[in-house]
Amino acid sequence: MAILALIFALPLAVDAFDGQREGFLLSIGLGGAQRTIEESISPSEAPNIINPIKTTDLVTAYEMKIGYGLSNSLIVGLNINAANGTYQSKIFENPRSTASFNITGLGLTYFFADRAPSLFIEAIFGMASWQYDIDDDGDSPLVSPGMACGLGYEFRKNWTLEIDAGWGSPKETTGIFAQLLGRQIEGLKLSLTAHHIWY
Repeated sequence: MAILALIFALPLAVDAFDGQREGFLLSIGLGGAQRTIEESISPSEAPNIINPIKTTDLVTAYEMKIGYGLSNSLIVGLNINAANGTYQSKIFENPRSTASFNITGLGLTYFFADRAPSLFIEAIFGMASWQYDIDDDGDSPLVSPGMACGLGYEFRKNWTLEIDAGWGSPKETTGIFAQLLGRQIEGLKLSLTAHHIWY
């Protein structure tokens, strides 16, 4: 089995880190974000019993991309796009705790030039998740379809700046609580991150 994995990985390894975007690449980014969370609860199939409460915070943003360049311009891969910071629910009156709003899915990136400097655009289609660790209980995240889009600039080889927006509406989908009271989060994040790309 290990030999088969090695055989399939060899073509990727040959194309990796050769100074060209075509082939395997890895990107890690860090920065800041404005995260807006609108929280509401309501009986299933009924209007809200509590008016949605909106909270906006400045939080840490980070992103990781594992992709493959089909050319020096077009890249596809897995993108993890997150906004992480403390949060306090106004509805449930829980203490402030770590909360993360993430967009994870298929990423498509298009560079307008074959090499730096170059503008690029990006879109992510996948899942949005909301993880609110109340008292470190490690509750399961709420999930829903989600997406993000952004604009970036590779100002020198292997270094980029990116502005992106992500949206999703995670909600309770399983368990007794979901059948009695529907809990829903409308999440929006606007982030600015600096990235290093290995290719």
